[in-house]
Amino acid sequence: MLLFYCCCLPLVVCAQCVPGQTVVSIVKNCADCPEIKVATTHNGQCKPIAIERSREGKLEGEREIYDSNGIIKRIETYVQGELRYAQYYDSIGRLSSEGGYENGKYSGCWIFYYADGKVLKKGNYYQGKLVDIWEFFDKDGCRFSTILYQEDRMIKHIFIAPELLN
Repeated sequence: MLLFYCCCLPLVVCAQCVPGQTVVSIVKNCADCPEIKVATTHNGQCKPIAIERSREGKLEGEREIYDSNGIIKRIETYVQGELRYAQYYDSIGRLSSEGGYENGKYSGCWIFYYADGKVLKKGNYYQGKLVDIWEFFDKDGCRFSTILYQEDRMIKHIFIAPELLN
């Protein structure tokens, strides 16, 4: 049996785990409490698949999405039901990319990471298109390339020769 607690009630939901079945429980007791969706895994353990908050039927604040093993896949931030920011994670829960959204499209600064957490590349989007300067880094953290974009078109590419990096 799995018990969840929230900010205003000591016991919110009790979900009975049944091996091989998916049990989804939606918790909604007050406007400020998270809605927690729970699913069982193949061995009968309960793992959260989503933790989210909503206000007046619209997502509000952070929403956490997990895979069937309970590993974080993404964290999204909503304002009045609109996605504004997201962090995406790889199959073992390491941050792989993060950035903003506007009107459902990539917007603002985005950063992509190597598996060890170092920056792979970073740059800006506007209305879902690559814009401005994008920087690319090697696994040691040294910038090796810079590309200037305008509405998804490469305008200028500056490659830094490896011998100049040291």
